[in-house]
Amino acid sequence: MIKEEPKETTIKPENIPLDVLYEDNDIIVINKPKGLVVHPASGNPDGTLVNAIMHICRGSLSGIGGEVRPRNST
Repeated sequence: MIKEEPKETTIKPENIPLDVLYEDNDIIVINKPKGLVVHPASGNPDGTLVNAIMHICRGSLSGIGGEVRPRNST
């Protein structure tokens, strides 16, 4: 099976200050502020935690479902 490179996402990186508790090449731990919306959606297309993570981790995110995007691992 040929694995295709993930496509770029339409989520725009934003320089939103975050309290980063720990970061290395594989994980980032953030103290999420109360009230910060996590994912872009209808009514909140930007200014979210995901937008901030896209800025912090620019160029180092893996792909899911064929699209580059941040995710949680469970």
